Amino acid sequence: MISASPSIRSDFDSGLDLEFCKNPMGFRYGTGVFGPPPEYRSLDAIRASLREPHCTGPESVYAIATRSQPRPCPHHRSSLRMVNAGAV
Repeated sequence: MISASPSIRSDFDSGLDLEFCKNPMGFRYGTGVFGPPPEYRSLDAIRASLREPHCTGPESVYAIATRSQPRPCPHHRSSLRMVNAGAV
């Protein structure tokens, strides 16, 4: 379940225990979820795709964290290690 700070509205439910954080921008993972620290995209990095590329705004415009996922139970951790090592 996703929760959001009062200033961030989210109707999307990913099924993961995540919290969107506004200040600082990013995510907080719940006890059953793990993932990498967020990557931040700057205004300059996305200018080419903007309708008004010369606009002003905050330095970081959004955060993204890929591969956030439920933390595997201890029984499945050894299987995942073997798969990730190429043994299976």
